[in-house]
Amino acid sequence: MGEITGKKNTNNDMINAFAFVVKDIKTNAGKVGKLLEDAEIIEKLSLTEEEYKNYLSKDAPIGLLQKIMAEFADYTRITLTEVVYESEKEAPDPFVPDDLED
Repeated sequence: MGEITGKKNTNNDMINAFAFVVKDIKTNAGKVGKLLEDAEIIEKLSLTEEEYKNYLSKDAPIGLLQKIMAEFADYTRITLTEVVYESEKEAPDPFVPDDLED
């Protein structure tokens, strides 16, 4: 199987985390003399080739990102940080009829 590459993300504000991690892992593996093939990544992640291709071009579940980083921890320093944003709206003062205000 040849090199599989993801489609370029047309939204400039977002990056594809899965494709970014795969590229980082392959690059760092190459720096230590390990040629990491897509087939090996697919096998370790228990994906089909089609699923792998899809994840290279669109969002992957957080669990899959955690799994790839665990399986190939020797070749990446990327970490995931989960951020939860919550906001609270202040409720407007309740309406009190004039005759109850005293």
